[in-house]
Amino acid sequence: MDDSRATSEETKQAWQILTSTGAYREGHFQFDKTGYHYDKFFQLPLAYQYTKNARILSVTLSRMIRRSGILARFQEGKTFTIVTPSDVGIPIAFWAGEVLDADRILWMPKFEGERTFHQFVELSDQDQVMIVTDIMFSGEQVKNAYDKIKSTGASVVLITSIVDRRKEVHEYDGVLVMPLLKVNSERHSPEECPMCEEGIELTKVQLG
Repeated sequence: MDDSRATSEETKQAWQILTSTGAYREGHFQFDKTGYHYDKFFQLPLAYQYTKNARILSVTLSRMIRRSGILARFQEGKTFTIVTPSDVGIPIAFWAGEVLDADRILWMPKFEGERTFHQFVELSDQDQVMIVTDIMFSGEQVKNAYDKIKSTGASVVLITSIVDRRKEVHEYDGVLVMPLLKVNSERHSPEECPMCEEGIELTKVQLG
C-alpha cells in the first residue's frame, strides 16, 4: 500500500463520519462563488461540531502523515510550524500538532477580505511549515498561504487537508500535497448542466 494514502479502514471511517453528519452530500448544487453546478458538496463544520469526529478525522490524517515518512524532511533544530488558512482548519491544526509534536500552530484570519497572519506574528528561515486545511476546492486559499509563508523566508514541507476535490494534483511548486480523502466531482456551467436537463432539483450553497 502507498503509505502516503489512508488505509481502506481509515477511508471508510472518514466517509462514515462525513455522510452521517451531512458534511458530505450528493445532489445538484450551485456554488455562490463560482456559479458552476456540481454533483457533490462538502460542509466540514457539520462534522467538526462534534468533538469525537474532530479528533478521529484529525488524528487519522496525522497518522497517515507520520506513516508516510514525510516528517523526516523536517530538520532537527528548525521550528516545526503548522499553518492553516481556513477557520475550520484550526481544530485540525491543533489536533495534528498534538499528534505530530509540532512546535507552533498559526492560523490566518481574514482581514479586509484577505487571509493573512495576525499582527506581530513572525516567520523566518528557521520555520519549516506544514500547511493544513479542511478542504481544497480550487486551491487558491492554500496558494495564497504558501506565497505569504515563502515571502518570510520560511520553507513549506507539506500541504495537507481532510478533503481534496481537485483532479490529479499531487504537488504544488515541488511540495507534496497529501489529503486524507481525494474526491473527483463533476463541474458544469449552468448552460450545459446535465443535471438541469434531467430536472434534478438545484440547491444553492454558500462557500463562505
